[in-house]
Amino acid sequence: GRYARRPFSAYGGELNMSFSLGSSNGVEMALQQPFGPGGRYFIQPELFYGGVERSIDLNDFRLDEFWDQAGGARIRLGRELGAWGVIALDGEARVGRLTAQVTVLPEFEPLDYEQGGFGVLFAADTLDGPVWPTRGVEISVRAQRLFEIGSAGTLTDKLDVFGLWAIDAGPVTVIASGRFGAVDNELNEPVELLDLGGLRRLAAYPQDSIPTDRFYYGSVELVRRVTSARRVISIPVYLGLTAEYADVGFDFLGIEERSDLVSIGGYLGVDTIIGPVILGGGYGEGGDRAVLLQVGTPF
Repeated sequence: GRYARRPFSAYGGELNMSFSLGSSNGVEMALQQPFGPGGRYFIQPELFYGGVERSIDLNDFRLDEFWDQAGGARIRLGRELGAWGVIALDGEARVGRLTAQVTVLPEFEPLDYEQGGFGVLFAADTLDGPVWPTRGVEISVRAQRLFEIGSAGTLTDKLDVFGLWAIDAGPVTVIASGRFGAVDNELNEPVELLDLGGLRRLAAYPQDSIPTDRFYYGSVELVRRVTSARRVISIPVYLGLTAEYADVGFDFLGIEERSDLVSIGGYLGVDTIIGPVILGGGYGEGGDRAVLLQVGTPF
């Protein structure tokens, strides 16, 4: 769910409050307020809390399942680059706890952690639509360094690079994307796990089901609108096919594992007044399968 107020004040701005319930729970409030000449600069404070159930598997053997919950604050200071991009600096502080639900690790006690850090962000977007674009590109690069508060010398570095290109090829649109993500932590703490998965991204694997600290990802999606766009009244209905590949690495407690994940999928999507409604599924080479329903715009 999401509530947005725009403009937030006489100076513009946007207030967003969102929450999620399910396999992951969370609530977030963010304000983006422009200022300066032409409103080109902006400040974005955020408050957040979230909890997610995670699992760790090595060589098809499940080591543990645990609940990861954290809350904190972020603040971002940035500048718009024309009408197509932004560059920003951000800071973050969070407090969290890992609680084991099922584990083979002896004497695993709840792990409390406190982190703070800073990062840089560059993002550009020339797509002509947020859900089913027909042309344009999207690029984002984010680097972040986190410090373990109260634990001298423990650093965590994060890097996430993403690119997407939409090409109008007549009756279909081709959407190609690639992503690289990495987390380096001196102690290989499970707090820093990344996850792949979800609709239209390794669709055979559910969200938060693939722990990794370094991955390469690529996908190709073919989309066709099956209803006419020339009629005055016409509900946009889309059919899509996806093919995806990821090279996933995972280093946990000195045990390294790499795997290649391949997935194909398809979906039927409808653009409605409440946002996109998408029903789809995927199949992975290892026999993994998923049926997925998405209502509204992800956040």
